[in-house]
Amino acid sequence: MKKPLFRMLAIAHYCIGAVLFFTGIAKLHLRIHELAMRELQRSADLGWGKAQVLFGQLLKYRGATAYNKIASIGYLRASASEGNREAQFMLAEALTDKSLMDVMPVEAESKTENSDNQLKDPVALYLSAAKAGHVMSALRLNKIYEQGLFGIKTDNGKAEYWFSEFIKHGKQN
Repeated sequence: MKKPLFRMLAIAHYCIGAVLFFTGIAKLHLRIHELAMRELQRSADLGWGKAQVLFGQLLKYRGATAYNKIASIGYLRASASEGNREAQFMLAEALTDKSLMDVMPVEAESKTENSDNQLKDPVALYLSAAKAGHVMSALRLNKIYEQGLFGIKTDNGKAEYWFSEFIKHGKQN
């Protein structure tokens, strides 16, 4: 009984926050913006994947403090662990963001040591998202294999494959 109730509650919080955010109403006043963020956070904290991705993105790109940007990783990781390809891509982007990693405190890094290793490896996250059809992940993989980034050896065959996947999925969208 509780599980469906929490799901409905999470959806309701998400709908309120998302409507305020996507319609631009949240821009009208600081309190409306705070309400939208609070509703999205409530939904994300209840485990709603869409809210975790949106709230994580907002914290990463629009967060006012380093703490906001670091907190985004937790929300993105939670949704990525459920297989959300957008969250996997956004988490990989956050993990490769040098400015974000520079401000992450040591204790925050150690808390993630027990989490799934794939959720800490940007290349594995890009691969998972790209295999699920995420266009930008395929483009990132092309660059990784072309330039030999993140400890990956250059591989022109894989670079070409991921570029062709980027083109193929890009045409579909």
